[in-house]
Amino acid sequence: MAGCSWMATRFSAEASVQLRDDGTARVACATQDIGTGMYTILAQLVSQKTGVPLVKVEVALRRYGAAGRPDLGRLGGHRIGDPSCLCGG
Repeated sequence: MAGCSWMATRFSAEASVQLRDDGTARVACATQDIGTGMYTILAQLVSQKTGVPLVKVEVALRRYGAAGRPDLGRLGGHRIGDPSCLCGG
């Protein structure tokens, strides 16, 4: 008999969002996109929560722990922060 477990936990996360006078928005976070759609989901969250059209949302990702970037939670191996934590859900 074999056994396996998969840790499915969520860690706290944060990002900064700038709403600009020209009607655009910028979201910045210290994480990476490894093909899992991090750019897309962060842009979608900002668009949904602010009403800024998706095409006018800029996403700035930086390596984990980079100075001046909010932390998107614990990273390692297959785990990255859950961006749904950014909006309480």
